[in-house]
Amino acid sequence: MYLLNEQLQPINAENLKAEILAEIENQSAVTEAEVEADLAKGYLTGIAVSAKMISRTPDLFEAASKANFSPQLAGSNLWEKVRLHLCRILKKDSSASEIMDAIIEVLSSLIPGGVIIKIIVKKILKYVLDMGYDRLCPIA
Repeated sequence: MYLLNEQLQPINAENLKAEILAEIENQSAVTEAEVEADLAKGYLTGIAVSAKMISRTPDLFEAASKANFSPQLAGSNLWEKVRLHLCRILKKDSSASEIMDAIIEVLSSLIPGGVIIKIIVKKILKYVLDMGYDRLCPIA
């Protein structure tokens, strides 16, 4: 999978995962509201950095994109898509590495430009690990 950071530089998924796994124990608890807010910020970051790739006037492109942007709506909708994706492919015994693979996969398709932001991946992973599969993916 081809991944980019916020500077549109290619990143190695295995290195990213190793860094996050080494740091995850030190990550403080994360709330769903924080995850949603970070996803909304990540989306705006994706717009800002990808505008430089696709627009002759990236500042205008970014401003137009932000004009009607609702962080609350974006965050909750993005989180729901992430959660549904995770629940579709994870199992109760999925490892942290498998969970992270799924997070990176879905974020690379949801965040404009396929931009992967390490802190967002780390916070989602922490939230999912703390929440547990049964609470993340309740049976209706």
